[in-house]
Amino acid sequence: METNINSLLPDDVASAVLVGRVWRHGDVNGPCVVAVRAGEVFDISAHAPTMSDLLERGDVLEIARAAPGVSLGPVRDLLAAALRKDDGDAVPRLLAPCDLQAIKACGVTFAVSLLERVIEEQAGGDAARADELRAALLKDIGADLSSIRPGSPEAEQLKQQFIARGAWSQYMEVGIGPYAEVFSKSQPMSAVGAGADVGLHPDSKWNNPEPEIVLAVNSKAQVVGATLGNDVNLRDIEGRSALLLGKAKDNNGSCAIGPFIRLFDERFTIDTIRNAELSMLIEGADDDFRLHGASRMREISRDPLDLVAQTCGPHHQYPDGFMLFLGTMFSPIKDRDAPGAGFTHHLGDRVTISTPSLGALVNHVQRSDAIAPWTYGVRALLERARNGAAAQAGGTIGTIGAAAAASVAAAADLRGVPGASEAAVAVVAAGAVAARAAAGGGKARQATTPEQAIYPSLAGKRVVVTGGGSGIGAGMVEAFARQGALVTFLDIAEKDSRALQASLAGLPTPPVFVPCDLTDLSALAAVFEAIGPVDVLVNNAANDDRHSLADVTPAYWEQRMAVNLRHQYFCAQAVVEGMRASGGGVILNFGSISWHLALPDLTLYMMAKAAIEGMTRGLARDLGRDNIRVNCIIPGGVRTPRQEALWHTPEEEARILAGQVLPQRVQIHDVAAMALFLSSDSAARCSGREYFIDAGWYGA
Repeated sequence: METNINSLLPDDVASAVLVGRVWRHGDVNGPCVVAVRAGEVFDISAHAPTMSDLLERGDVLEIARAAPGVSLGPVRDLLAAALRKDDGDAVPRLLAPCDLQAIKACGVTFAVSLLERVIEEQAGGDAARADELRAALLKDIGADLSSIRPGSPEAEQLKQQFIARGAWSQYMEVGIGPYAEVFSKSQPMSAVGAGADVGLHPDSKWNNPEPEIVLAVNSKAQVVGATLGNDVNLRDIEGRSALLLGKAKDNNGSCAIGPFIRLFDERFTIDTIRNAELSMLIEGADDDFRLHGASRMREISRDPLDLVAQTCGPHHQYPDGFMLFLGTMFSPIKDRDAPGAGFTHHLGDRVTISTPSLGALVNHVQRSDAIAPWTYGVRALLERARNGAAAQAGGTIGTIGAAAAASVAAAADLRGVPGASEAAVAVVAAGAVAARAAAGGGKARQATTPEQAIYPSLAGKRVVVTGGGSGIGAGMVEAFARQGALVTFLDIAEKDSRALQASLAGLPTPPVFVPCDLTDLSALAAVFEAIGPVDVLVNNAANDDRHSLADVTPAYWEQRMAVNLRHQYFCAQAVVEGMRASGGGVILNFGSISWHLALPDLTLYMMAKAAIEGMTRGLARDLGRDNIRVNCIIPGGVRTPRQEALWHTPEEEARILAGQVLPQRVQIHDVAAMALFLSSDSAARCSGREYFIDAGWYGA
């Protein structure tokens, strides 16, 4: 019963946006949220400490695709370890991809499953009566229930006919009536993941797996993704009485979900789910039994979004979101142990549930009282947070050295103290930078984002990135840090910046965040004085707020120039003498495609960005004799959390793609890759030029 590891991932894994959860060992010693990119798993917990938090974010796709995080190794290694049930410390342990979400399930959503539920009810849990009852029921119904729309006049007419014949059932009520059956399948954080054992109640002798698609729904009732699930079903116990549903459904290990949640995007949508076909394979360990089954979502009696609406709305809220099993048409009737006895599990059975767009979920069957008990719940998660142990994505901030952490915190505190001198702030900031040199790095594996080369000439270079706390800036901070550069980044967005710093704290050369308002030139000068010599300056900070001609005041004009233009010049001024003393350096200014395309409502922003290109050429001429190279990077329509949240609507997305010569959107790592090249010795003869990363948008 060998498993091809590649089969556990979607067929189009290269374009799939996958998120999940793992248990990290060592200093972290707890659950972390991860994303899969180009075959590699990254811990992104610094941006979303729980999966529930991640699915609430409006920029969930951008976070999953590009948010900085520590590499945990190839995804295939994690999946292989899960199948081996390897609990060692070498590889993180794969968990179910949900955490705080309620786990709900819909029953009787397919005509076939409706018939089997009625059989269970009439058999009273006796598997031996199933064949006889099935034949009688099919004869009695005399109609294809899959053609009946639940809650329709036709359904009501059929109901009255069954009542008149004394054949009505509570399962028929939820199968063809107006209200769907939605029940609590399992408790938050109790589901097991791929490779884990699933559990049967020790009293059950007639049971089966239920292969299902599971929707990931946030608190706003928005379906943000989907995954696979196995709803372990105890037919004998539920068949005795519907009041035993809790005993039949909610046991240790009775719910498996995974391996990952695939987020909805332009390629994977609710329509993919509506047309999905699930396959299931049961392989016996003790009798060589094999059973293939299928569940075709196009035959579901209620639309998935209708099931979501029946679960969550004004009548019921889920503040942490919920996972929703959609039901199955699979109902195994193949005899296993004796003629007429139908199917039931044997201990050791391996169950594989798969569909091309989601991969495969593999679990083994054991007794619920014999498998590992469920011990880590919500209280443990809260306790971990209270104790400050939530070191998501690379260890606590303390791993960059207590002195560095204290210095950075002190610099932030001083910023808010009226009358604190810039000199005092500068001294503390200098302490943060100096402390890094003495701090011991973590053991996180070096990794690169897709198609990003390693430049040995960048190792040990002193790099400053302005506006480095989020978006493109954060991507460059991570990219330079992973090259072994000594990165300091400046920003006023403290929450995002501290999260980024924490997420990269496990790198051998972790970046240091220094709070700085770039529009305050005195503060700016003090910070650069504290940082000391700089080899690479990345002038990235900017703000592209929209505005109209009529609304611009002199004060707003000055503020826009200060935010988007002035600081680039004075940052360059601050680093030039150190670069001259070192024999050279690199200054990268950030322009914008906006003025080249004459985009609307951005006049002041475009004015500043056009000036930056002129400034770049002037500085390149003036500083070239000192071996200081100055270039301008001009991003196109880059997918960043800010752009996606504020302006990149589906219509804007279509407009951008229509204008580009390449059919893919520009990502943060594409821009970072250009910054690395231009900063390296490989670009030693590149200066005074503009470099577009726009997928061919300008001039196409």
